[in-house]
Amino acid sequence: MESHLDTLYQTKQELFNRNRGYGERLIRIVKMNELWFFLVVLGIASALVALSCDHAMSWILEARLKYTSFDIGFVPNYIIWTLSGVFLTLVSAACVREISPHAAGAGVPEMKSVLSGLILHHYLSFHCLISKIIGIVCAQSAGLSVGKQGPYVHISAMVAYQLAKLPIFGTIRKHPGLKIQMLAAGCAAGVAVTFGAPVGGVLFSLETTSTYYLIGNLWKAFFCATSAAIFGKVIGNMEFSALFSTKFQGVPFANSELIMFCFLGIFFGLASALFVKFVKLMCHLRKSYKLFENPYQQVIIVALITCLFSFPLEPWRKGQTSIINDLFATSKMTTWDSPNLFFNLTAFVVMQFFLTGISAGLPLPCGLYAPVFMLGAATGRLIGEVMAVILPTSGIVPAGYAVIGAAAFSAGVTRTIASAIIVFEVTGQLTHLLPVLLSVLIASSIGNFFTLSVYDELLKEKGLPFMPPVRRSASDSTTASLMGTDIHVVAKRMTYSNLKQLICDNLDVFFPLVEDTETMNFLGQLSREYLQRLLYEYEQDFPSVLSQEEDSTSASSSSSSSSDARTADEDLPEIQILQHLTESDNTSTGGDYDPCPFMVDPASPLGKVHFMFAVLGLSHAWVVRRGKLLGVLTKKALLTDNL
Repeated sequence: MESHLDTLYQTKQELFNRNRGYGERLIRIVKMNELWFFLVVLGIASALVALSCDHAMSWILEARLKYTSFDIGFVPNYIIWTLSGVFLTLVSAACVREISPHAAGAGVPEMKSVLSGLILHHYLSFHCLISKIIGIVCAQSAGLSVGKQGPYVHISAMVAYQLAKLPIFGTIRKHPGLKIQMLAAGCAAGVAVTFGAPVGGVLFSLETTSTYYLIGNLWKAFFCATSAAIFGKVIGNMEFSALFSTKFQGVPFANSELIMFCFLGIFFGLASALFVKFVKLMCHLRKSYKLFENPYQQVIIVALITCLFSFPLEPWRKGQTSIINDLFATSKMTTWDSPNLFFNLTAFVVMQFFLTGISAGLPLPCGLYAPVFMLGAATGRLIGEVMAVILPTSGIVPAGYAVIGAAAFSAGVTRTIASAIIVFEVTGQLTHLLPVLLSVLIASSIGNFFTLSVYDELLKEKGLPFMPPVRRSASDSTTASLMGTDIHVVAKRMTYSNLKQLICDNLDVFFPLVEDTETMNFLGQLSREYLQRLLYEYEQDFPSVLSQEEDSTSASSSSSSSSDARTADEDLPEIQILQHLTESDNTSTGGDYDPCPFMVDPASPLGKVHFMFAVLGLSHAWVVRRGKLLGVLTKKALLTDNL
């Protein structure tokens, strides 16, 4: 009996060891391919979140349409539609106000600030993620003129930030540069799951969130965006087809129309600049008048105006996807004929321009790209329909003008050439390749002449820090003009009490290590976390030091004569707790001690230093000449000076 039990126990032990071996082997494989695994998981997670939001939006919108189609009269249905829209808008605003105020806005300006090297933890927190998800679902379902692309970009980046906290992704979590790259990949995935456009998603995120971009990071963004797009289609049980499939036959435009397409580019460039100025004006009005100080008052006013104007025009109630499909259709827009196609399109363009402008900057999650895309498509369709009436024998296809208008206006507002690529991906056709590229380039160039992009304007209005372009007047300036000389150094021969006092008196994240305070010979950089851990370990090894320091301090404070007062340093032995850093193998510190951090010479041109900060996402660089520490140049100094 005992032998049988022993055999059974041995068998179970072997199975346990074998399974543990498989588990360890799997963990080892994941660790070896940690980057690839992270990108796949990020793509899947982004697709899951986006699909969940899309299904929730569709369900709520269908419910609103159902309960406003009863045969109880136009006015009661009108009231139900308006009240439900106001309620959903209030829920969205409440999520932002009560859960996380940092969830307000599009998300793209915030990510531009983060990807410049400033990790704004509040904008990437779990609370912000939950608030953003609930907020954008309610805002979209309410029928507000807001988009979901910007919020999805922000959401995917927050998902990447939360995934990096998992123990299995320790390498990414500990490497600031890799973490920034994963956040950038998350931004690309956010655009990809919005439109199912991985190529346009990568290029759009690159243009809107980066000042400079390392080509070596491009494959990571493409891999993550492609994973997100594929899993979005598979999980959502959708066909691998274009979102707004068009059916243009042959070459649907004549060569003589290229001149008209150039004028369209000019028109949409001027219109985009006007739109950006209008958004900027609305932001100023919100800050200037007390009526807009209460966030709930703002959203109620905008929701009422939106619902009051959207209900009478039936196609407007069906959502942005349905409207864009109507505008891109090569057939006649029969659902827009009542009372008149031109009246409906004109009213839609005017109201969409106004509603999108006042919705931008609301204290709730509100993207801009989809409403702007739709506004450009409607304007292009209106121009195309007018041209078809004026020139009935020219074979003009109004739907082609809608495609060109959508690409040109969105490019002019956001200043992204990627808008052309997104149009090709969402329509599934390249028939208008030349007209779209031509109008996009012209619109973007003209927009740049008058204003910044709408994302940069919103970034400035929100006061978010970011790396500005280098002014030409700063080309002759050097690092010495901006460096700070009030630095808190850690000397190699430093006592316990001096080091503890330094940590308590300063909130610096990194401290320079020098040979001594007289020569200031630079030896490297120490993290605050490592110094705190070092002090804790020392206190555990020598508990008598603490009691000796306390006795010395109390004796010093109780003495009436300053000459008789002795400080803690005089009572304590000269304990050199940092000697081992430069005398032994530094790898034992786990990267908390960096013997060769980023350093610049005081004579380095600011243009070169700015480029280094922008590309590498640095927070600071030590100013050193001939081995002697002179000061520190921080990103804050560059931002404050605005170069």
